[in-house]
Amino acid sequence: MRIALLSLCLFGAALFAAPEQVSTVEQDYLNTWRTNDANVANDILHDDYSYTGADGERHDRTWTIDMIGSGRLVYAGIEIDRGPVHDLGDVVVTLGTLRATGTWDGKPMVDNLAYTMVWVRVNGQWRLLSEHNSRVLNGQ
Repeated sequence: MRIALLSLCLFGAALFAAPEQVSTVEQDYLNTWRTNDANVANDILHDDYSYTGADGERHDRTWTIDMIGSGRLVYAGIEIDRGPVHDLGDVVVTLGTLRATGTWDGKPMVDNLAYTMVWVRVNGQWRLLSEHNSRVLNGQ
């Protein structure tokens, strides 16, 4: 009985920790765009990762890792306004907005984006499965 109760408590604690764990990994992923660290992105992105950008273009894991490592897009600063987090067990969906400043091919740029990220737990590790960004219009 004690073992079953302890297991239930540990399992429950792990479930409630999921949004916090995802928040940490999400921040690590966003930092790859500041540091152009393709190795960290490689560890975070799921093998079936897909990205849909604000321009409507869709890209896969290889393209994203190559883009991060290329240094073409470098974020100097990223401000996040975290929205709802939907914890579905081994799947967590995060929503929010971000304001990013930096350079694109050496030219200054500012992005105001709403984002949705779908995270899945694979062998105990949170991996980013899907990401979608949309431009935020009129300062919303």
